Amino acid sequence: MKTLLFLMSFFLSNSIYSQEDVVSYIQSIEKYIYDHEQDSLESDLTFVEASGFITKKKFKLFRRTIDGFSEYTAWNENNNQYFNYWYGDNYLNKRKHEDLYFSLYFKDNQLVKYVKEVENKKYAYKTTAYFKGKELISVETNDPNFSLEKIRKDEVKAVEILDSDIKSREKYK
Repeated sequence: MKTLLFLMSFFLSNSIYSQEDVVSYIQSIEKYIYDHEQDSLESDLTFVEASGFITKKKFKLFRRTIDGFSEYTAWNENNNQYFNYWYGDNYLNKRKHEDLYFSLYFKDNQLVKYVKEVENKKYAYKTTAYFKGKELISVETNDPNFSLEKIRKDEVKAVEILDSDIKSREKYK
């Protein structure tokens, strides 16, 4: 057991990025996100917001609202660089369903920050991950089902939605 702990600490101490580099990189990403969100009116960010209700048929006659969703995409209009994709699901019945919120931030069309929150009446999980290129730099999570593959699937889906929003915007110029 001691040798296993020693080997893990040895590999972590000799990682590619030191802890100071990781902290400074995370701070630079947070500053980048903050600057673009605060100056979105003055910068060249273009965004599309969509929201609505999800309904379910009851007794095959009536429709009942069970959920609301919200989606937000943002990109730089000058060079079509992705900036943000945000999605939220909010169910009215928290015992049966879980609320889902996730956000992906991009810099130079590369994923740099991923935030996902899943909340139910019994639990609340939050995952925050930072990337540099394709490499995972830092992750904080309390989700027992965390997987990097799920983040990559969410990234691919977000890029597809951002691409379609950019193409539809260019079509109507």
